[in-house]
Amino acid sequence: MVFTVSDRAAADMDLDAYGPLAPPVGQPLDGEMLTSGKVFWQSDNEAIMTGVWECAAGRMRADFGNDGEMVHVVKGTIRAIPDEGEEFVVSPGESATFPPNWKGEWVLETPMRKLYCTFTFKD
Repeated sequence: MVFTVSDRAAADMDLDAYGPLAPPVGQPLDGEMLTSGKVFWQSDNEAIMTGVWECAAGRMRADFGNDGEMVHVVKGTIRAIPDEGEEFVVSPGESATFPPNWKGEWVLETPMRKLYCTFTFKD
């Protein structure tokens, strides 16, 4: 099944409560950060998943390990501070790809909502 969604629809849709942010998704650095989302599609082997995800404002440590993620921000911003490389910002209407093994910090000044596609390299 093909699932289409506009930025506006993704920014306004009702999401399922996922609870506090926790590893392996991310490690909060300044206290609890509540998350919510909706999965649109997932492969049978769980190596690929698409959907929409929201996280409360705050700072989090991200370590993608064998996972990668393409994000498209629809609300809020991600200020990404990689362990190696230059800081960058992903704003509403913008996309970024975080490759496997990306490590760094995400700063969310306000709640952030994104469309995403995660992918895992499995042997």
